[in-house]
Amino acid sequence: MSLVNARSVLLALSDEPLGLDSVGRLAVAALTGAAAASGGASPAELLEALLQMRDAMVGSSHGGNAVQQASLQWVQGAAAVVLLRQLAVAQGSGEQANSRAAAAGAAVEQLLLPALANVGSDTTERQQALAAATAEAVAAFRCWGLAGQLVQAATASPLVMQADTLAGGSQQQQQLQQLPSLSETMGQLSAEQRMHLAAAVLQEALKDQPSEIAQQAEQALQTLLQQAAEHTLPSVLQLLVAKQPRQTGGSKVSTQRQRAAAAAARSAARQLLAAALQAACAVQQQGPAMQQLWAACRELLGMPGQPRQLGLALLVQFCGVLLQPAGSSTPHATTTAGRRGDADFWRLLRQCLADAELANRKCAAHVLQKAVAGPDGQPPPGWRPLLKLLGCLEELAPHLVKDGWEEIDGLHPPAASAAPGNAELARAAAVGESGSPDSWAWLEVVWSRGLCHEHRQVQRQVLSSYLDRSWQADHRHQQQQTGAGGVSLADVPQGFVLLTLLPAAGQAHMWRGEGSAQLQQRLAAWVGCYAAAQARAGPQQAQQLLLGLLAGLESGAGSGQQQRPLVQTLAASLQAAAQATGAGAAGSSDAAWHLSFLRRLRQATGRLSAHWGSTNSSHACSTCRSLLAAAAAVVALPPQNRAAWGAEASGVSSGDVQLLAAAAAWLQELPLALLLPGGELHFEASAWVGSGGWQRKVPLLAACVQDYMTGEPLGLEEHAPEEDNSTLHQAADGWADWQRQSAGLACVAMLLAAGGDCAGGPGGAGTAEAAQPSVAQLGAAFAGWSEVLGVLYRRPYLSSGSAERCLLLLSALLSVCLPSPAAAADGQLSAGGHWQEGQQTGRLAELLGTVLAAAADELASYAGMVAGATLWARQQSRALPEGPTAGSAQGDAVRGAQLALSCLCRGLQLLACQTGTPQYAGTAPAGRQLAGACLQALRSFVEVQEGQQLAAAANWDVQPWQQAAAQLLPIADCCPALSVAASVGWLDGASQAAAASAADAALEAVLRLQEAALDAAAAAQARGKAATASGTAGALAAYTHRLCWKAAHALVLLLQRLRCERAAQASVQQQLPPQEQPQRWAEQQAAVLAAALTSMQRSAQLPALASDARGILFQLRCCRLVLPAALADAQMARLALDRRQQREQRPQRLQQEAALAGGGADAELAARLCQAAWQVYEGAAVATKRRRAGLTAAVVSCCLHPQLFEPRPSSSALHGPGGPLQLLLGRLLDLGAKSWRIMSITSLQLFGLLSRQPELAPYYQGSLQQALLWGMSEDPGQNGVGDPVDADSAAELAVLLAPADAELAAAFAGSELAPRCAALCLLRCWVEQSGQQGQQNAMPQQSEAGMAAGPAGAAREAGQFVWRRLLALAATDPELSAARYSPLGHVHRKKVRLWQALCTLSPLVPDDQVEADFDALLAALDKPELSTVRQYIDTAALVLLHRRPALLRSKVLPALLDCSTSGTHALSSLIIIAARELVRRLRPAGAAHLPSGGSGADNGSDAACGCAQTGGSGQLAAQPDGQQRVVQAAALDGNEELLDEVLGAVAPWALSHVHALRTFSQLVLWRLFELFPSVPERDATAAALLHFFSQNEDVCRLRRGLSHTFYFDSFDVERAVTPAAMLCMGTSVLRADASFEGAPQPLMDAVQAFLASERQSLRQDLRESKASGCRASGSLPLAPAGAGGGSNWQKKGGGAPASARMAGTTAGSLLSAAAATGAWADALGSAALLGCGLDQTEAELAAAADAAAAARGGPRQQIVVVASLLDRAPNLAGLARTCEVFRASCLVLGDLSVTRRQEFINIAVTAHQWIPLAEVPEAALATWLQAQAAAGWALVGLEQTAESVQLQDFTFPERTVLVLGREREGIPPYILGLLHSTVEIPQLGLIRSLNVHVSGAICMWELTRQRLVKRAAAAGDTGATAGLAP
Repeated sequence: MSLVNARSVLLALSDEPLGLDSVGRLAVAALTGAAAASGGASPAELLEALLQMRDAMVGSSHGGNAVQQASLQWVQGAAAVVLLRQLAVAQGSGEQANSRAAAAGAAVEQLLLPALANVGSDTTERQQALAAATAEAVAAFRCWGLAGQLVQAATASPLVMQADTLAGGSQQQQQLQQLPSLSETMGQLSAEQRMHLAAAVLQEALKDQPSEIAQQAEQALQTLLQQAAEHTLPSVLQLLVAKQPRQTGGSKVSTQRQRAAAAAARSAARQLLAAALQAACAVQQQGPAMQQLWAACRELLGMPGQPRQLGLALLVQFCGVLLQPAGSSTPHATTTAGRRGDADFWRLLRQCLADAELANRKCAAHVLQKAVAGPDGQPPPGWRPLLKLLGCLEELAPHLVKDGWEEIDGLHPPAASAAPGNAELARAAAVGESGSPDSWAWLEVVWSRGLCHEHRQVQRQVLSSYLDRSWQADHRHQQQQTGAGGVSLADVPQGFVLLTLLPAAGQAHMWRGEGSAQLQQRLAAWVGCYAAAQARAGPQQAQQLLLGLLAGLESGAGSGQQQRPLVQTLAASLQAAAQATGAGAAGSSDAAWHLSFLRRLRQATGRLSAHWGSTNSSHACSTCRSLLAAAAAVVALPPQNRAAWGAEASGVSSGDVQLLAAAAAWLQELPLALLLPGGELHFEASAWVGSGGWQRKVPLLAACVQDYMTGEPLGLEEHAPEEDNSTLHQAADGWADWQRQSAGLACVAMLLAAGGDCAGGPGGAGTAEAAQPSVAQLGAAFAGWSEVLGVLYRRPYLSSGSAERCLLLLSALLSVCLPSPAAAADGQLSAGGHWQEGQQTGRLAELLGTVLAAAADELASYAGMVAGATLWARQQSRALPEGPTAGSAQGDAVRGAQLALSCLCRGLQLLACQTGTPQYAGTAPAGRQLAGACLQALRSFVEVQEGQQLAAAANWDVQPWQQAAAQLLPIADCCPALSVAASVGWLDGASQAAAASAADAALEAVLRLQEAALDAAAAAQARGKAATASGTAGALAAYTHRLCWKAAHALVLLLQRLRCERAAQASVQQQLPPQEQPQRWAEQQAAVLAAALTSMQRSAQLPALASDARGILFQLRCCRLVLPAALADAQMARLALDRRQQREQRPQRLQQEAALAGGGADAELAARLCQAAWQVYEGAAVATKRRRAGLTAAVVSCCLHPQLFEPRPSSSALHGPGGPLQLLLGRLLDLGAKSWRIMSITSLQLFGLLSRQPELAPYYQGSLQQALLWGMSEDPGQNGVGDPVDADSAAELAVLLAPADAELAAAFAGSELAPRCAALCLLRCWVEQSGQQGQQNAMPQQSEAGMAAGPAGAAREAGQFVWRRLLALAATDPELSAARYSPLGHVHRKKVRLWQALCTLSPLVPDDQVEADFDALLAALDKPELSTVRQYIDTAALVLLHRRPALLRSKVLPALLDCSTSGTHALSSLIIIAARELVRRLRPAGAAHLPSGGSGADNGSDAACGCAQTGGSGQLAAQPDGQQRVVQAAALDGNEELLDEVLGAVAPWALSHVHALRTFSQLVLWRLFELFPSVPERDATAAALLHFFSQNEDVCRLRRGLSHTFYFDSFDVERAVTPAAMLCMGTSVLRADASFEGAPQPLMDAVQAFLASERQSLRQDLRESKASGCRASGSLPLAPAGAGGGSNWQKKGGGAPASARMAGTTAGSLLSAAAATGAWADALGSAALLGCGLDQTEAELAAAADAAAAARGGPRQQIVVVASLLDRAPNLAGLARTCEVFRASCLVLGDLSVTRRQEFINIAVTAHQWIPLAEVPEAALATWLQAQAAAGWALVGLEQTAESVQLQDFTFPERTVLVLGREREGIPPYILGLLHSTVEIPQLGLIRSLNVHVSGAICMWELTRQRLVKRAAAAGDTGATAGLAP
């Protein structure tokens, strides 16, 4: 036989993708064919040949590459398997059998195992087949010795999960050495392969029954099984509980591979474990095996992640033997009972039930059910509620959770029924050490799972249910004795409260929605009760709870704004717990606890302070109030019990000092604005600090100050004792500690000075004088500090750090006494800079002023000394204290110098604020000294900068930039101080001249330095350095650039102040300023402007500078300061342009356009400014990924400067098309389309300017129109909400021009209506400026050729220009002139906005245009406009009718008298216009417009009408029936004809067949008859109608229901055209965000809604009358003719009395011109309607409608199909047919107008006429769905999601809302978040998509099928359900 030929054939077979059997048979066939040439061979011989081939391949050096060898071994192994099976079939005995067994063993070892080792890991099928074949061969030939070696080698190799490092490594090495024949081969197998092989071998060995194995008595097999039970089983369990390998020194990839191998080994070990357990059972070792398995499972349960999952899987697999039912009689029942008594097992099982993994929880629930099962295998009754709760909590849909949640009442009864309930049953169900299912140990599992549920609605319901439970204060054993129900609060562990309950309650959604405030209050109350129970258990428990809450606050502060609800929840809980425990419960004498609490509170507050946001925010205020209340409840500030600390000789306890210092250290962490007088927390904080009286606190404060000055750590954590105080920088945090201590002492002093106990509220102001300490007493407290301050310069031998601590305390005191810029912006300051009256820091400020006056010389000298030694020293490197790097000793020295200068400057400002009062008359010398020191600092800065070599600044390293930045910081403080000194006269003429000279030189130096910093930043970016990285030269250059412009801004302000002062002094002395000053002034201002323009343009290209919003703000502020002077002085403007052109590299587009337009220097300057500002604004937006409100306001206020809108020759170049202002404004408005903040800021400034310069309105007509028609519906999602408004932004927003109606603008400042509000205020301002109020008839005609002379003429012409444009737009624009549009849609909103603007401008219509424009308004009324639009057209028409009264007879009344008007849409408007105009003309001179409580008209009620008075449809304020106004008969002299004409034109429409129009006309006539009582007196028809109106029940009920709309005569047209009336409702200015574009509900809509409601009630009455037999023979009973009373039907039918019927023929009747024949009869409907059966006819029609509805079938299914997201008519039509077929309750569409489309009608085939339809636009869908969920409907979406349920597995709730998604995109995410469940339809095809109509039909059929099955099952009809099975 040729081995070479056979080898080639086998190699060819290795490439075939065949299975083991196929390859083996082909290989055997090839071998057989090769052997046929030599006479054939038997299977044994062929097997021997394979072994020889294998030996030859191994021994040959030319065996081929590794891939070929592996492939050949696979084919050889397959052939060996086939041959071994053939050998096994042949029976043999004796020596033949032994030889075959030996051959089989050799084949297994040399062929099968190498083949298994060389099979790739990706060929799992081959591995499994080879392993199974190997095990089969071993068992077939009884190679049990070999099998034992295979099983032993499976767990003996150290490669199994690194066994040499796990346990017993040396022993396993010895075991491997005992297997020399297999060690090499098995070592090539992976751990997974070895275990799979061992498991297969054991399974083959166990195929025989144990009894048969015993009978055969095969020792080798017994040894194998014994070995598996005694050695393999423990090894496998040890492997399973081994920990994951850690990444020690290897790579991450290797660690991941190790973990993957470990996971695979565990998977194989589970298979081997099952086989080893079976082997143990076979040899009767079940007991030890179960014990080992139980121990392993317990250990796995205690490990998180995959080990726990494995342990639960093992328990589920073997729970039948590990946890047999209680009471069973199995041999191992005793052992099982012992396992049930394992308390640790129950604890671990509870942890698994609360695991985050769903699979683990379900496995644990299964194990629990088996563990508590009784002999019958079912859980006892006491455990069933718990198991049901655990099951229902795994449901995702809230309605499914709700179905099983009522079981909680049996375990934990609610407070309303705190009876024991099922407590006895539950306690009787205890199994071993499991405890009772109603014990807290098991209830905690339920509550934890519910609070952490995946659905937010479930979480909220569970939290509410938790708070509703019955909670007992006694322990559980005491409850059992007393029989009380509920759970003891003492049993609830603090870990559950701190880690589960409060974090769940602190989620954001728990703070939203209705009832959220009450829920949080209930939670705080529960925490208070819990804390009280903890305090009863011992003070340590209460202390531990409070510290745990503080730890939660500290950890929750690190996540920013997202954790704000959690922080507020924890703070409120801390307050409740502290107040419940109190100082006594926590140990009142434990002062160490008080110190510890305050220190932990300070740490938590410090972490929170980084995320306050604005200090005026509600979050910061509420959180700080809770923290303050908690501190006051726990810590009663000293004096304390002296026995605890030991009183000192001075009478001041050191413990009291420490406690007060700790309180001070915490107070300084709170926002200072909240603690200052007038702040939200001032009274609470002062009451706490001053408790017990200030007399006891001042000595303690003095001791604290003394300890602070000596360097003692106060109020902070204990530090190691300082060994040496010789250096300033003793500790890394020394300076920061001093800052915190000084700030705290200043806060305490301020609060003590505010009044102590008597400052507990606003009412205590009257006794504040007696409650405040005097200045002398406060001075005694600060005596040590003031003494050091007075010798700062004279005693240079002061201890190190004393001067710095003294200055830090001075700075802190100045912070609480001197108003800050933020306070000034908030309006807390008076005009003179003092605190407003009522702010009680006066005495502390008085003390500070006295100390500063005495120490001014020392302070000035010391500041000059330290600044000269550090800041102004040449050629020295100083560390930067506030920049990117700081912390060195030199940095602290520089910081000390800056602190000294800052204190000097702010002290000067404080002294200046105190001038003018008698007690501060002597502060002028001190002020001059401090001013001289400030001036000297300014000079020193100039001297230092003159020696700087800035040419090489681009190559500077870090240190020069640090020095430059450190020198710039004091300049921003010195300049305001010098300005204040100049304003109060502390600088004489020489000093002012010197200050001006120094400021001029400093400004020049600053501009040079900023240019160098700009070059350095650009060079750093060009070099590729990370300019934004901390500590780099580029970052420091950028920081220096910002400081330069901050200093430049301060210097420009100072120079302008000095210029004003010098001019004032020169005018007083009647002297002229020197001639050279104007030239120098122009050069100076031009240099600033040119530098700012250049800097902004270059900064836009540098990300490091573009992202610096504060730096850009300072540049824009400088431009804003200098721009007015440049525009007023052409020479200065040209000089600035020339300086700018020196650096310009290429001409700019805006400049060229301005030059082409013929503009002068001012136009070119404006072009450069707009270009630079826009570039830097765009650069900042790109760099920061957002547009900040403050930066937007700065750009707008600078570029749209009022000076640019002043009349000038270059106005056309500035404002015309293509001008710089137009280009910039267009860009800003384009951005405003996505952000209402940008739109609001731009609108405020622009329209404020146009109100001052109305002649520019034609230039900006497009911008005005854009703002008037702008609304948030056009740009949802980009509203600018969340943009922070810091102090800089607030200052910039304050610069913007405010509208004329400041109150209205403030009401809408934070809403989307702000831009339109500003535009409407502008239009109203023009109306008021033109003098149109009450003077419309006297308006002179204006020429359209140019603007009229004077402001009034310009405003009038501007308004008329905008009126003409907007009126033409309403008639010609495709959208605004559309006749059909969707309600509440985009076009509807734009129409409302347009007519609101036209309504405002209507008083400005010229006299010669009134009639033409009135015709245009009538044409607009003739269109099918919605009532919210029509009401504004009505108002505008009324305004024009007032101007031209003749139009009433010529236009309005003829239209009403024309019967063809019934087919128009203007009928209701014409009626209300005629009625209101009639009332206006005939109203007496003294008649009030709108009565309100009998107090006249002008008490704010007119504002109550607001826009509700607009048009014929606005709702009006209610008027009591007793206050009806009656017009005097004398007022009708000469006007009876007009009155009769109007009444005659309106009266016929009171008989219209259109119900709403008839009712509306009846209400109008009724009110007119009341206003003019002479008409019913002289006209019988009018009397009859009035009698009918007053007696008919339906009309009276209608009047009562519409009382607020009935008094249409109270309409005030002059007020109705104001913005406040159109945008606001109520008795004061209120935000109208929730209303539709600020518009009220129209009167006609209110009438129609009321009639619809009444019509429904009428139909209900019909049904009730039919049920009671009121109807006979299917017809309604008719009332007797002429009866005035009778049945309800008669009243509704309105049978008029005889007098009324007779009056129809009376001469002079109002209805004589409208006989019931001819054209009017056709117009009104029929002659029968003029009789007595109007309402009777309607009742008959209603009865017919009911009969038709009854014929449609039975009740509808409770399913609502929502198709608001669909827009294709065919799909909607198909859904309509489907809904009608399955009788759905309703079909919801996004727009009902689709039902009128022909394509819808063709498919729907009238189906939409037989089902209820509802309209819910997509914009309102989320709100509508939330309302349905609140009403008890389950929201189910048809969508494929990760959590969707297959349709056949889903049970539809009883009341279902089915939401369908869009045709392609599906359901959007914001809707998915509201749904309770999602279902999907199983799909088997490839397209994976169904038509939405088909999908909806399938779902509706499944719902119908389920309900049919349920109905049939309830009826007991099993046959009916046979065909409905899924």
